[in-house]
Amino acid sequence: MRVSHVQTPAHRTNGGAEREVYRWWKEEDLKLRTHTRERERDKEEALVIMLHRCAFQTIASPALTQREVEFTKSAWLAGLRPDQRGAQQLREVKVEFPLLSRDVVCVRCGGTIVTAAIACELVEPSPYRPKQGMLEFSVRQPYTERDSSAKAAELRTLTAFLERLIKSGGVVDTESLCMLPGRRVWSVSVDVTVLNDEGNVTDVVVWATVAVLLHYRRPELTIRGSSVIVHPPHEREPVPLSVHHAPLSFSFVVTMDSSDRNRLSRQHKDNKELLEVVVDPTVAEATAAASSVVVAVNAEGQVCSVSKSEGCCIHLNELNHCMETAALLAPRVLSLIREAMAAHDVRRQEALQGQFLWAQKRSGVGRDVTEPESTKKVRAET
Repeated sequence: MRVSHVQTPAHRTNGGAEREVYRWWKEEDLKLRTHTRERERDKEEALVIMLHRCAFQTIASPALTQREVEFTKSAWLAGLRPDQRGAQQLREVKVEFPLLSRDVVCVRCGGTIVTAAIACELVEPSPYRPKQGMLEFSVRQPYTERDSSAKAAELRTLTAFLERLIKSGGVVDTESLCMLPGRRVWSVSVDVTVLNDEGNVTDVVVWATVAVLLHYRRPELTIRGSSVIVHPPHEREPVPLSVHHAPLSFSFVVTMDSSDRNRLSRQHKDNKELLEVVVDPTVAEATAAASSVVVAVNAEGQVCSVSKSEGCCIHLNELNHCMETAALLAPRVLSLIREAMAAHDVRRQEALQGQFLWAQKRSGVGRDVTEPESTKKVRAET
C-alpha cells in the first residue's frame, strides 16, 4: 500500500517563510540597485558642475579685502574715487550687436559684461488674458567657487526688478502681441546672461534688455480665417515691437549716513570735498557704501521707478540729486544704443549686398553698357 506525501501544517508554514524571505531578498536587492544608480547619477552631476565651475573660473571677480574697502572710504573723504572718475561720471559704455541678426546684444560698462538674447513664438494665450501676449524675463550668471549662496537670491531679485520695470511699467504693448484673440499670441522671452560682474550689474542688465527690445523685429503674419501664416524675413520685412518708452536705470550709492557725515564735518570744517553720492558704483564701492538706490528714467526725463536697498536713510535732497543726475545720463546712454542700432543696420545692409554681389556681376546688373558703333550709324541715318 502506497501512501502519498501529505504536506502538514508545519511544512506549509516553512514554505511560506521561505517565500517571505525570498520576497524580502528581492526587495532589498532592488533597493540596493536603485541606490547604486542614484549614487552614480549624483557623481555624474557633481562632475558636470565641477567642470562648469572650472570653465568659468577665469571671469570670476577677486574677493574684496578689508584694505580695498578702507581705501575706497578714504578716497571718498578726499573727494576722489578709486578709479579717478567724477561723482556723476559713468564708466566707458559700449553697446554692440555681434551677430547679423537683431536678437542678440552685448553691453559693456567698464569690466561688467552682459548679453541679452530675445526670441518669440506663437502660443495659445492665457485663459485669463486671451487678448494679451506674453513677456518673460530670465537673468542668469555662471557660478564660480567664489560666489556666495546669496547669488541666486540676487538674480531672482534682479529678474523681479526687470519684470516690474518693463512688464508692469507698460514698456511693451502686450495687446499688440495678440494675433487671434483666444487662439494665437506672441510669447516674447528675453534671456539675460551676466558674463562678468565688476559692479553695477543692475543697470547693465536693464540697458541690454531695453536695447534688444528696441532693435528686435518679429516675423510678419498673414491671417486667413482661423489660420496664421508666418512669413520668413526674405519674403516680408519683419515688424518691430511696440515699445512705448525706454526706461534706463542708474544705480547710486550713499557714501555714509548723516550722523557720520555731521561728525566728520565738525572735525574737518575746511574739508568740503567729501563725496556724498556717486553713480555707477564698482564692487568695492558698493561694499563700502552705507546705502544704495536705483533710479529708472526714460528719455523724456520721467521717473519710472525708484528702488532702495537696505542701509541708512536717504534724505530728500540726495534723492532729488540722484533723479536729476539720472535724467542727465539717460539721453546719453540711449544715444549710444541708437548709434549701435544704426551701425548694425548698415552692417546688415552691406552683408546683404555682398551676398548677391556675385549674381550682379554675372548678370551685368549695374554695369555701364556702351552702345555699338553700328547701332549708332543706323540710328543717325534714320
